[in-house]
Amino acid sequence: MNKDISLPSAENMDSVRINSWGHRRRHCKIIGTLGPASSSEEVLRELINEGLNLVRLNFSHGDHATHLKNIELVRRVAADCNRTVGILQDLQGPKIRCGKLIGDQMVISNGATYKLVFGHEQTDPSIIPVDYKHLVQDVKVGQRVMMDDGLLLFKITSANEQEIE
Repeated sequence: MNKDISLPSAENMDSVRINSWGHRRRHCKIIGTLGPASSSEEVLRELINEGLNLVRLNFSHGDHATHLKNIELVRRVAADCNRTVGILQDLQGPKIRCGKLIGDQMVISNGATYKLVFGHEQTDPSIIPVDYKHLVQDVKVGQRVMMDDGLLLFKITSANEQEIE
């Protein structure tokens, strides 16, 4: 039987939960994102020793080799510190990227018409090249398409096998 009991902490007299095995149990997690500033062994060790118990890996950035290296680092440092540290993969979900734009930028005007076309480079200022070949099959007239992390909202007015307007 594992029954929790509340006892005052000797350190600060705050209420803590102690289970029947005598272990303290936290009611929250301290989460830290592993990135360029925190992925060294020294910094990670300091974070874990200060209470970090869940590491977030942002899969919107980096490659699989880098994430594997970070996972192995977390496991090794946590074991060295005699701590349990969870790993949280933050997956970005579907994201369609624009290709190379003329002049590396594009002015979007309210009410103007644009075409989304599979391709790597913009050939016309009214065409937005996208990196997802099957977009034309996956959307329907009347649906909305968000761009720039939701800052831009387009309504699909027509679609064919080559482009979306």
